[in-house]
Amino acid sequence: MRRNLLSAWLLVRGIFRLPMLLTVIRKGENLSAVFTISDTEMTVKEIKKESDTYKCNFYVDGTYVSLTFIQEGKNKLTGKANAEGMVIPVTFTKIVKAVQAR
Repeated sequence: MRRNLLSAWLLVRGIFRLPMLLTVIRKGENLSAVFTISDTEMTVKEIKKESDTYKCNFYVDGTYVSLTFIQEGKNKLTGKANAEGMVIPVTFTKIVKAVQAR
């Protein structure tokens, strides 16, 4: 089965240590992601889509983070990360267009 790299996004606004890279992957109809913060990769097995909103959950340094975002145009993701009650606005900018991998 082929995996499609939908895109890669760089965090340009938020509280996380920079740089933070979000790589979104499509496998069949499912979306997943890899977050890269510094040299640490975190895999998110599922990104849920509800209407135009995307949602996923993961841990950063032991802190549970719920990320909700929407795509604005072709090159921007905006949303909020809720880190155990602390709501942080985030903005990602596209740095890699969709490619297909085997």
